[in-house]
Amino acid sequence: MNRKLIETYDVALLGKSIPVPYDLISKIKNSLLMPMLTTLKKSAQGLAHVQLNKEGWEDTNNYRAFALRRNNGTIKVFINPVMKIDGENSTSYTHTEQCLSIVKYKMGKPTGLEDYNILRYPVVRLWDDFNDEKVYHGIEAACIQHEMDHLDGVLLRKNGLLLDDHGDVDKSNW
Repeated sequence: MNRKLIETYDVALLGKSIPVPYDLISKIKNSLLMPMLTTLKKSAQGLAHVQLNKEGWEDTNNYRAFALRRNNGTIKVFINPVMKIDGENSTSYTHTEQCLSIVKYKMGKPTGLEDYNILRYPVVRLWDDFNDEKVYHGIEAACIQHEMDHLDGVLLRKNGLLLDDHGDVDKSNW
């Protein structure tokens, strides 16, 4: 079954996710795998549980889980992931990326995805409830950072700064 994704600035995208309870692990994994297998076919592409439209679901919580299609085409699901920036490779760079939840509209009709230039780190370390720490590089590292932002309730960053719900730099914490 194909599930729609939540789009642009839905309040559900802006909340922090909660840990996946042990008894829901299989259900959460499957909810992420189906859209990855049927819809999202590019390599180094991800999907966070918070992006799934949960209309009609019994459990509408946003759980701390995401799926990553690796460069080799395999799909890996991370449950309760933890990420660290690799200290030896901590110089950020500007990465152009898109978000499946941010759709461009023209005259009320979707026309594609917007490109965003975002500061990312070239190397990250990631582990979760089922996987030991692993180092990810390049596009996979950027994708992981993007999905971790979703899990933390961050929809977009502009040059490392948080955006408000209108797409402008949020200066409320300055």
